Amino acid sequence: MLSQHSLSFYKYWRENYRWPLNNTPQSSEERIAGLLSETRIALRNLNSLGKPLLQKIHFWKTQNRGRTTDKYAQILDNNTKIIPNLQKLLFSVSKPTSLQFIEELISVLRIKYANLPVCSAQISFLCNRTVPILDRFVAQFFSRTVSPRILDFAQFNMREVLRDITTVSFVIEDDGTYRCRPRLAVYQKQNFVRNRDLFVSKLLPELNRIAKELNNQQVTYQDIYGKPKEFTGVDVEMAVFAFGTQNRHYFQCWYEGQPIYLDF
Repeated sequence: MLSQHSLSFYKYWRENYRWPLNNTPQSSEERIAGLLSETRIALRNLNSLGKPLLQKIHFWKTQNRGRTTDKYAQILDNNTKIIPNLQKLLFSVSKPTSLQFIEELISVLRIKYANLPVCSAQISFLCNRTVPILDRFVAQFFSRTVSPRILDFAQFNMREVLRDITTVSFVIEDDGTYRCRPRLAVYQKQNFVRNRDLFVSKLLPELNRIAKELNNQQVTYQDIYGKPKEFTGVDVEMAVFAFGTQNRHYFQCWYEGQPIYLDF
């Protein structure tokens, strides 16, 4: 059973989700709804609309930082396998959103400039937002590789919130700039495989467990139209992402070389 601290935490941050950060919660949600609508249309004609859709989702996730979406688009244009392989997977006779299915989608979508966070975002939309997204904030939160100062956060009792999660030991590394900026380790094969497997086999069930607990304890969140909504694993992920992106100081320059693991 989740503590009252966790119930309040997930409700508050889900209702305060915004991405990009200069957006309001309403415009952020409307953007997701628009992109989801485009996805549904694209799924009817992946041959002509598939690649533009993947590029749009890439831009939504990365905001084209370092022109990464532009670089991705060039690689995608020359790729002849992604769309046929997506069609084969998405339009198979039985297409359950199983863990194996998600892993196969990751394998199809992973090309240069589209690593695990981007692939999971693309999968989330392709699967009608039934699959959560993995990014470094979510990975750090669930692996508890965050600053110990997070326990001093006045708004919520973070010790209790973190006690309520099952630790998922994602590999976090420096981004290579030596400015103590963490990132999800996905650039070496061993780390990619480990983080992919943890995402599929550990994090997704954990997000669903938390959502189930919230619903069992009759906690809902208000959508942008003021209507109460039950939690899904995606909503739990969005809450954690909102907390992380709006409190970055707990997720960045706090270690030298290796992450500090909170000890409970």
